[in-house]
Amino acid sequence: MTTGLFADDSVTRRVNSEGVLGLGGGRALLMQLAHPAVAEGVADHSDFETDPFGRLRRTIEAETTLVFGTVEEAHATAARIRAVHERVTGAGYQANDPELLLWVHATLVDTALRVYTRFVRPLRRNEAEAYYDESTRLAELLGVPRHR
Repeated sequence: MTTGLFADDSVTRRVNSEGVLGLGGGRALLMQLAHPAVAEGVADHSDFETDPFGRLRRTIEAETTLVFGTVEEAHATAARIRAVHERVTGAGYQANDPELLLWVHATLVDTALRVYTRFVRPLRRNEAEAYYDESTRLAELLGVPRHR
């Protein structure tokens, strides 16, 4: 059965249902900040320094809705994220830049796969490929063109 972007038995729902993925948050953030434009945008516009737990809570809530919510909820959440990112601009960066969106998305996908494999179980090649393929739906919804 499918009520959202992903089937109930999808690899994405299986992987993202594991609470242990939270252990990868620091890794994903460090990888994201390795991109100078992402780091500048976060420094200039994010409240993670003054409200790290609030920032984390909002990120988890958005991710949960995107993966486990209805199609309508996922689309509404993605629209809110794109609207917030529209205001995140500075000299040399714009948060809705497809290159930056792809970088952030790739760090999340890579981290999720690594954490799941390390702490839950190794994914078979076809499962990892399915996770990647399914993740492109989220990337597109958030503004990454399919061809990237």
